[in-house]
Amino acid sequence: MGDAASSEPAGPGERVYIALGVVCAVVAVYVYPIVFGPAAIYFGGRLYGHGSQPTGVMVASLGVLGLFLGLLYGLSVQ
Repeated sequence: MGDAASSEPAGPGERVYIALGVVCAVVAVYVYPIVFGPAAIYFGGRLYGHGSQPTGVMVASLGVLGLFLGLLYGLSVQ
């Protein structure tokens, strides 16, 4: 079967990291991608370190995507 840690629901601390990471990734597309993209990656890394490996990887991936989309958006608007 699966690992016992992966079947438990996210705790309050993990939910905060998930919310902050996703918000930072979305904001990175429109405002200061060089700041908010790495912040989302940081929150994904914290999730990964706390035992939520799949969620941490997903949040960090969203941060990378937000960073690159934000840089592309910023270059195209100028």
